[in-house]
Amino acid sequence: MTLSPFQSAVARCARIRRGAYDRTISDALEQGLAGPSLRLTDIDAETLLAWKRTWRGTRAPGAGGWDWETLWKRFRRRPTALQLAIWDGDELCGLALGRVSRRRALGVRHTVSVHYMEASPEPEHPLAGLIAALVIAAAERYGEALGASRLRLMDPLPGLMGYYRKLGFTIALLPGRRVYFEKRIPQ
Repeated sequence: MTLSPFQSAVARCARIRRGAYDRTISDALEQGLAGPSLRLTDIDAETLLAWKRTWRGTRAPGAGGWDWETLWKRFRRRPTALQLAIWDGDELCGLALGRVSRRRALGVRHTVSVHYMEASPEPEHPLAGLIAALVIAAAERYGEALGASRLRLMDPLPGLMGYYRKLGFTIALLPGRRVYFEKRIPQ
């Protein structure tokens, strides 16, 4: 059975993300940030079921509380989309969705943008305080594998701006006054 170009791109990008997630897990274990039950996966039906069972309706939109199923359906149309579920064993602890810029004339994708990121609403979840760092690390690894040079965090919550600055991000504005943080991806 021959795959369509779209199906081939989906499969290729899934392999690249899997490699980025594996490197992120290895780094987190090496740094002592998480234990061996840390799992990073693409968002799938299992993820959405866990989200519906444990998170849905616990927060108002704007500070998390997004409809992850609707967002995932929109983002998965792009094979390169960053679609990250962060687990500790079987417990869903974090979710993130992002985009990768379109290929430039030289074949390079220059930016990975994280558009949505949310930690479990359970304050005592096993990876509390680590979700943003894990999302950023996975997005950087994915960007490295794609040859991207920049990582953006779109529409950051005002209360986290100091935290992102400590992680090496600088603030910027897009036309229309949309705020984002950006940093170089180490190559």
